[in-house]
Amino acid sequence: YNLNPAELTSLVAIWLGFRRVCFIVFPLLAGILSDKYGIDKIFNHSLAFIGAGLILLLMNWTYPGLIMIFIFNGINSTVTAGNAVLHQTDKIRSIAVNATFRDVGTAAGTLAGGVVLSSGLHFEIFILATFILFAATVVKFKQSKFI
Repeated sequence: YNLNPAELTSLVAIWLGFRRVCFIVFPLLAGILSDKYGIDKIFNHSLAFIGAGLILLLMNWTYPGLIMIFIFNGINSTVTAGNAVLHQTDKIRSIAVNATFRDVGTAAGTLAGGVVLSSGLHFEIFILATFILFAATVVKFKQSKFI
């Protein structure tokens, strides 16, 4: 894309607005589905679909990938805390640890994004990060007897 700064800013604003809408609308669906099918299943499926969205981005299908990631990230953000306490005895501590690592991950992701944008290895770093996420998801699935 050959966008001027105003067009680029508008495009980013539209995507951030869509992301916010996903964080407002899809948590309701996540709660309903979690009550019906179980929070662990919804959490695992949301992880899988986020990974699928990353694969779409790797295949240069930018818009479908972003849509998938934003929708299932909205679902995932809702059920993560509940899934963190699902099998724990100290539920408050589990929620606190989950929130701490979520905040650390957000900050680290922002900093890493700046480093990636300043390096010439965008695609290679993105592939590495995607497959690390996939490996972690497979481990999580095996622990929950999902696969």
